[in-house]
Amino acid sequence: MTNNFQFISEPHSYILKGKSLPHPTGIIKHFGMINYDAVNQGLLDYSAVKGQSIHQTTMALDKGELDMLTLNPVMYPYLEAWSDFTTDYKVEAIEHEYCNYSEKYGFGYTIDLIAKITNRAGTLIAIIDKKSGTVENEKAWRIQTALYQIGWNERNPDKKALLRLVVRLDDTGKYNPIPYTEKIDLNVALSALQVYNFINS
Repeated sequence: MTNNFQFISEPHSYILKGKSLPHPTGIIKHFGMINYDAVNQGLLDYSAVKGQSIHQTTMALDKGELDMLTLNPVMYPYLEAWSDFTTDYKVEAIEHEYCNYSEKYGFGYTIDLIAKITNRAGTLIAIIDKKSGTVENEKAWRIQTALYQIGWNERNPDKKALLRLVVRLDDTGKYNPIPYTEKIDLNVALSALQVYNFINS
C-alpha cells in the first residue's frame, strides 16, 4: 500500500489521502442486503472470530505454512472442505488477501483469493470469496464479488478475472461452490456505489 492509501481492520475502513472510501461490505449493509440486528451480539462475535480463523487456516494451508500440531480441532472439517476444493479445481493462488482501491470508481476492497482454477469452462482466473456462516443473501454476494472483480480487473488488466466464485465451507467437511458470471451484477454494483456516495456525500 502507498502512504496515501491504508486499510484499518478495526473499524473496517479504507482511507485514501485522509478520506474514508466506501467498501463492498459497507455498501451491502447500507442497503439492508445483510442485517444482523436480530442476532445475539455474542453469537456475532463468535461467528466473526471463527470465520477469521477459517480464513487464516485455509490460507496457511495454501502457503504451506500450516502447523497441524497447534491447529484447533474445530478447524478440521473446514480445512478438509477447502483442501478438497483446491484439489478438485486445481487451484493455483495468485494473490491472497489482495487489498487495494479503485482509482476509477473510488472504493476500497480486500479479496480473499485470486487464483487460476480449472472447471468445465477450462482454466481461468477467478475471484474467490470464502463463506462459512449461515446462508446469507446471495444477491449481496453477487454485489460484493462484482465490486471485487471491478477493482481487480482495473488494477490487473493483463490478468483479468472472468469468474466470481463464492465457496461455502461447512462443519461436515463439505464445500459448495457458487459461481457468478452475470454482467448485470457489475452494473448493479456500480449503481449501488453511486447511490451510496450520493446519500453519504
